[in-house]
Amino acid sequence: MASFSRSRLSNYQYVVVGEVGVGKTSLVRQFTESKFVLNVPNTVGVDFGTRVINFKDYRGQFVDAKLQIWDLSGRERFRQVTRCYYNDADAAFIVFDLTRRSTFEKLTERIHEVADLLEPDAHICVVGNKSDNNETRSVTPEEIEALLEPFRIVYYEVSAASHTDVESMFRRVTEEVHAGARHHIPGARSNLAHSTFAGSQMPLTGSPPLKSARQRLTSCFGGLNCFGFRGS
Repeated sequence: MASFSRSRLSNYQYVVVGEVGVGKTSLVRQFTESKFVLNVPNTVGVDFGTRVINFKDYRGQFVDAKLQIWDLSGRERFRQVTRCYYNDADAAFIVFDLTRRSTFEKLTERIHEVADLLEPDAHICVVGNKSDNNETRSVTPEEIEALLEPFRIVYYEVSAASHTDVESMFRRVTEEVHAGARHHIPGARSNLAHSTFAGSQMPLTGSPPLKSARQRLTSCFGGLNCFGFRGS
């Protein structure tokens, strides 16, 4: 019988961000718990999910990857608290609601905010949630492409309600994150060229200089640890 070598467990940390009510918690729960709950309370501070997935890496090795996914509140009053969770994050998922145009219109601000808080080699992707609601969709693919054109960022359309492309999105990003970590590629997020828009290259520009993780952590409550609170 053929034997296969399995690598040791790899740990990756993700943050899921976006405006209130775009479906961040539903996406995380759908991926980590395989369930969708209507009328989920808005996250108070930070929520958390974890899951181990398996895949073959670029060398054909089997990989066990433990994903720690931080669901950050979209409420303005929790911004200072949630900033701490970007420290050492390997990827950020910026979520907007395809049926609420106002959440789409805040994407540019969110992209620059996230780019400022993440380390330079972290991945960033934009996620349009509620792709199953075609009748109430308020943003066209052409508008999304035009907005993302100045950036080099992956875009996914998913549905937490129907589980459409949620699994494949997290797996795809994890494989890219793992490949970047194993290859030690600086600025790995720029290599994540897969996109809904025929793999178009979209360079990230205009973001302020990145602060070190220690500087960012110190800015949160004078260096104290930040704690999350699960919504009731």
